[in-house]
Amino acid sequence: MLVVGHRANSLRVALFYRWSGVKAVEVDVTGEKGLLVARHGPPSIRRASILGRIFSAIDYRLFYRDPLGRAERLSSWISKLGEMGFEVLVLDVKPDLDPLELIGEVESSGWGGRVVVTGWDHRLLARIKELAGYETLATFTILPVNLVGLVREARADGVSIRLDLALRPGVVESLKKEGLKVAVWTVNDVAQARRVASLGVDAIVSDRPDLVFRALNSS
Repeated sequence: MLVVGHRANSLRVALFYRWSGVKAVEVDVTGEKGLLVARHGPPSIRRASILGRIFSAIDYRLFYRDPLGRAERLSSWISKLGEMGFEVLVLDVKPDLDPLELIGEVESSGWGGRVVVTGWDHRLLARIKELAGYETLATFTILPVNLVGLVREARADGVSIRLDLALRPGVVESLKKEGLKVAVWTVNDVAQARRVASLGVDAIVSDRPDLVFRALNSS
């Protein structure tokens, strides 16, 4: 089972993951000033009070795992991750990106490892699969009636699913029976990591992969 470092968008986070022994990292991909960059971006919800906005800004700048300054161009950042020894690159793509531009950034980076693309825009995932053949996982934060059908429609290899959904009875089991891969996010608790692993998922995405490794190795 793969343990994936969540939001490896900045040097401070990537270095922590290397220290933790992580081989796989997730990078958020968004468009900024005509370029694809490694950045998640702040929450879209605007707080109602001034105090709420202040705390939201502090939370984003200090704890959201984005670069504190200018975001790095995607191809450059992927090159650095390769030089640091990471082997699996998970690209979480924001909707409406140009798939050819994304593929071009990966190819120009010189990345030689495994590439996995996740995202909410399932039409974009299908296009990336068609053009580059990358492994793709369709992201879900709710459980639709026809989950498997939507994954097939996206031409995806599996799902990237929120922790609370994965823990619902029968969800992971039904996906695995259909031959689909399952990645679960965001798992930062030792007990939850053990429980998710017992379901037979393919990947756990975590802000604290060091704790997840410890949990899995001691169980």
